[in-house]
Amino acid sequence: GDEVMVAIELRPEARFDADGFATFLASQPDLGTKWAPRFVRVVDAMPLTATNKIDKAPLRRVGWNVDDIYWRPTAELDYVPFNDSDRAAYRDRYAEHGRESLLPA
Repeated sequence: GDEVMVAIELRPEARFDADGFATFLASQPDLGTKWAPRFVRVVDAMPLTATNKIDKAPLRRVGWNVDDIYWRPTAELDYVPFNDSDRAAYRDRYAEHGRESLLPA
């Protein structure tokens, strides 16, 4: 039941192109359909450690509780914005299974 989220840092003048991202993923011969990320988070800058490595802890801590998230609600590679009603539905789904403790803060 894991659902992968990828964080993407774009160049300052760039904008996330959901269709372009899906096309890129579809063209990867070694990427199975189950391996495509469910969520895409666009960040202004990746958090870095003192040794200049990506610090994943702050990204995990907020999870999908930020505005610039896209997701694919079905198995298809169609990414759409993840909105407040999607967030609420996900929270409800976790609650149904008694897994609220796994939700981002």
